[in-house]
Amino acid sequence: MALDLDSARAQLASPSTWCDAAAALASSRDPLALAALVDAYDLPVETSKLCLLEAMETLANDGALERLHAGDPSRALRAAALVADARWLPLIEGSVAVPSTRAQAGEALRLQRRDTAWEESCLRLLVHADPAVRLVAAEMLAGRKSTAAAVEARRAVETDEAVRAALSQ
Repeated sequence: MALDLDSARAQLASPSTWCDAAAALASSRDPLALAALVDAYDLPVETSKLCLLEAMETLANDGALERLHAGDPSRALRAAALVADARWLPLIEGSVAVPSTRAQAGEALRLQRRDTAWEESCLRLLVHADPAVRLVAAEMLAGRKSTAAAVEARRAVETDEAVRAALSQ
């Protein structure tokens, strides 16, 4: 079924029609379609949202997430939080360094798979020049056995008290 973005958005307003709209949008490769799916997912409706997540994943895998990030980083980071994938880590990492997107990027980072790629991303953030960025990483890494040596090494040289405190957790 072919839908234009406006028709799809209208259908995304109701759980009874959003799976049809999501399926149609999944093949669009349009970053605005991904934004519309994120908005629908965030509607305060208690029902299965699996078809929305599947459509978001399809669009994100086709490059819509990166294109959406260029114009609407907030929605792109929300999509990255909902559709975990190591491919988003560089985008998330860069967004942690931007004050206006730091909180959302931190949330997206928290919701990624906690694998080696995730740890490496957090470790890079842990040595960033900005203490606010280091704090995001410190809160993620404190208490992890696999990164204990790196956390201890950072704590030994850390000058920011908030970061030191987070590393001590």
